[in-house]
Amino acid sequence: MHRSWRTYLLWSTVFFALWLLLAGPGAWLAGLIASTLAAAIAVWVGLTVPPLRWRWLPSFLLFFTVELLLAGWDVARRALHPRLPLAPAWVSYRFRSTNPRVHLMLSAIVGLLPGTLSSHWDTEQMAVHALDEHSDWQSTIVRLEALLDKLIRP
Repeated sequence: MHRSWRTYLLWSTVFFALWLLLAGPGAWLAGLIASTLAAAIAVWVGLTVPPLRWRWLPSFLLFFTVELLLAGWDVARRALHPRLPLAPAWVSYRFRSTNPRVHLMLSAIVGLLPGTLSSHWDTEQMAVHALDEHSDWQSTIVRLEALLDKLIRP
């Protein structure tokens, strides 16, 4: 019973922090309600907290926040300056990590990076839609995968 309360509090905190990050502080009450319900459902279905190396969390959060802001800026620039280069294409990204949890998280998060979106993956690679195949989309994914590999235990 004690363990489920700790898990509930941890999921509540994670969901509320994500809500604030994505929706902003103006919607804190809705976020509090949503995160409370989401945490209850997570505990009810038996969702466990993934084993993390907590010392890498600040590095990951800093990287992710900066890249999220860059993604927003990139989309805004392209919307205001339609002459900016666009060369959309499906490309393949070969995983460097052997951890399947890293593959899953990478495929979920890559859509929040500037100009990329993942559609599916297998044990060796994932399909990525790049807004501009000539941009340096791959180095950002490599850095994100390396941070996730440090953060998430196998």
